[in-house]
Amino acid sequence: MNYTSYHKKILIESQDESNHPMVQEALTYIDSFEKSIVAVINDGNWEMYIDTITNYDKFLWECNHKHPQKTNPINILQNKKYSSYRETLLIPLWYRIKNRISFDTIVLTNTSVIQTMFSDDVDNFKDVDGGLGVSLKVGNKSKILPIIVNEDKSGHFCKTQASNVNGIMKKFEEFNSNIVRLCTTDNKITIGKNIDSELISSISILASLRKNNLEHNKYNKLNWEIFSTLESKIVDKLNEIGDIGFNIDRYKMIDKQNKLIRESIDSSGIFINM
Repeated sequence: MNYTSYHKKILIESQDESNHPMVQEALTYIDSFEKSIVAVINDGNWEMYIDTITNYDKFLWECNHKHPQKTNPINILQNKKYSSYRETLLIPLWYRIKNRISFDTIVLTNTSVIQTMFSDDVDNFKDVDGGLGVSLKVGNKSKILPIIVNEDKSGHFCKTQASNVNGIMKKFEEFNSNIVRLCTTDNKITIGKNIDSELISSISILASLRKNNLEHNKYNKLNWEIFSTLESKIVDKLNEIGDIGFNIDRYKMIDKQNKLIRESIDSSGIFINM
């Protein structure tokens, strides 16, 4: 298993960007990053994991936050170089949880998962940054259904962003309320001091991975205790729910769609749903 292969692929995907000095320097950290992931999956020593990846984390954070987009490829949102690192950073969390719960699961990384399931076998999918799923038989097909979904936000997590993520998580909550709906962020959660938790009512856990929220203008080391807490809390919750909470009958299936959007638009130019 090569846990960093997706991140490395994104780093070198564009030939023009792959020769950039920042990308070349990032590539020198990959082998050490891989070894650190393997080690923490095996021993659960989150403090050591954070210590061994800090140099790479600091390098990428500074590339992403301190240099304009025109001068480097790391912080261009479209090419996912920084976000692919963030997704890879959390891979050992999913494997640690998978290995500690009482039923079989599948690790999801940068994966489209079913968010809405219709009785006519038409599914709606949502890209998630990580998590776990279970393979279940639906009719004559096996489908991967989520049990943990993660949205990772490395930028400004404001009231609008929180509302958007909550809307995504609400659909997963409606699909199966047992799904653990996680949002991880960097240190810029500016929702507002007087905003009630109702704003994120469908988010199971909101975690600032550097802990010292709003100290975002300088580099803050990742907080290993947050990683350890996420692992223990999610493991306890999933073992409490058990596999029965993720049986196929726990996932809501919506009746066959009776109005096709494109059919209406293509025939009359207008779709009315009121």
